[in-house]
Amino acid sequence: MSYVEQLRQFLGESVDEGELRAVAAHAIAADVRRLKAAIAGRVWEARQLARDLPDDAAQQLVAAKSLLARYQRALDEYALVTGRVSAALSDVVKAEEAA
Repeated sequence: MSYVEQLRQFLGESVDEGELRAVAAHAIAADVRRLKAAIAGRVWEARQLARDLPDDAAQQLVAAKSLLARYQRALDEYALVTGRVSAALSDVVKAEEAA
């Protein structure tokens, strides 16, 4: 089931297709922004720990890679919702700059 279909189950048929897609795109873009910040935080934490606690630093990098996979899935989902495969990342960045 697509995200838009799943969202339609919660919001009902009173929301038209365009609004539903816009709400879905907004939610995904917000998640992309949050994930980018979380990835940056984990990588920064790994850098800080690298010298004194290399095992902890490695765990932070593993967590960052997991977040990166979620980030990629979110970008893919954004492209599906908006129909703009090649522009997904630039759309999210523009939305981020406008926020």
